[in-house]
Amino acid sequence: MPTFSGSDGRITTLFKDYEGVEDLHIQSIRFKAAGIQGIEKAKSTLVVDMDKKQILAGPDDSVSVVALPEGEKSQLVAEAQARVLTLKLSHNGRKHRMLSLDPVFTDGDHVEHKLTEGYDWSKEVHLYKSQEKYDNSFFYYTLDKHYPQPLTFHIHGYDRKISDPQGLIVPVE
Repeated sequence: MPTFSGSDGRITTLFKDYEGVEDLHIQSIRFKAAGIQGIEKAKSTLVVDMDKKQILAGPDDSVSVVALPEGEKSQLVAEAQARVLTLKLSHNGRKHRMLSLDPVFTDGDHVEHKLTEGYDWSKEVHLYKSQEKYDNSFFYYTLDKHYPQPLTFHIHGYDRKISDPQGLIVPVE
């Protein structure tokens, strides 16, 4: 069954019209889900102290601040006073993980700023890298200068499983 994800968050599954399906006398289709991939509203902010390289508040302990490897800053930003926030996302046994931050953040003085776009990407400014064993992903966010700490980001996307078994039976006409 081909499944398609739309930009509006909806998922469409196409069922093939099999020859002779009328003979099966299908009366209903049951859909079941063990949960969703998402983030609870209470955990949808990431508070980071770049000076101390600490996450003060976040969705869980899978996200951490790490030092940018030597020589990589020049590949990400040209400005000398620019800073790079490097986040490490542990996969915890899953092959792929995702983290997406809103480009607007609040500094420690409660003033809003926007992330610097290091590349000509969409409004999300990050670079995805993964090690061969799929154990970590690294996300790089560039800031044009030092800001009062801590910095608060709204999390746009985070693939955390929220267990909530649900079922739906749809009658077939």
